[in-house]
Amino acid sequence: MSTKKSFHILCLITIMLIAIYSLYFIPVEYFIGYYPIGVVQFILVIGSVVTLIRHVRHCISTKNVGIKDSLIMTSYIILILFMGFSLLVWTAFFPW
Repeated sequence: MSTKKSFHILCLITIMLIAIYSLYFIPVEYFIGYYPIGVVQFILVIGSVVTLIRHVRHCISTKNVGIKDSLIMTSYIILILFMGFSLLVWTAFFPW
């Protein structure tokens, strides 16, 4: 996967993550519930991991790892760690 395409997917995943969190700042009349934040985050984590793996495979196959590629991989890892921590918090406060 090219660097440009990987960057666009990273931006899309980040915007979707911000959008799902911003839904919880809407007034109580439009509250969508507790479960969508975790479900969407789980899907986004899987998408991020798959995209990161595809980007790393592309960098290895072309044997060309530049600064842009390193920054994109670092951004993906930070985003995945943040979403993983958020999922742990989400499950810790899960209403059983």
